[in-house]
Amino acid sequence: MKILIKSFVVLAFLFFSSPAVSKKRPATEGPSPDLTQFYNDTNFKYFEARLPRVTVMVSEEPDSPDLGETVPCGEHCYSITIYSSLVPDYNEQKMVELHEMCHVDMDELGIQEFDQHGPNFQTCMVSLAKKGAFASLW
Repeated sequence: MKILIKSFVVLAFLFFSSPAVSKKRPATEGPSPDLTQFYNDTNFKYFEARLPRVTVMVSEEPDSPDLGETVPCGEHCYSITIYSSLVPDYNEQKMVELHEMCHVDMDELGIQEFDQHGPNFQTCMVSLAKKGAFASLW
């Protein structure tokens, strides 16, 4: 009985002290005001506010095998969707969003590469890392 009680106490401690429990829970379906604000803040801080405004969506059901996707919806218009069933952690959703922002940047700059994750895309991601965009996320 003592072992059962000790096990319960340890499990309760681990559960309630887990950083994942204290994280703000993201929206699981539809527009995400928090991720849209993260996009706007990141755009200003790391992209010199040159990216167009977007609404970031969260969807539980992936429309693709990717963790997220960016779809153009017109001139200077994009839809970014993060698939929460594949990326349930809020900080990881932000990392996926940074990745998608590099796709928006490449498109806005008119850079078309055979490999959508080619050298110019990689330069964008490395630049974000060097500037500290991922520092609070990993």
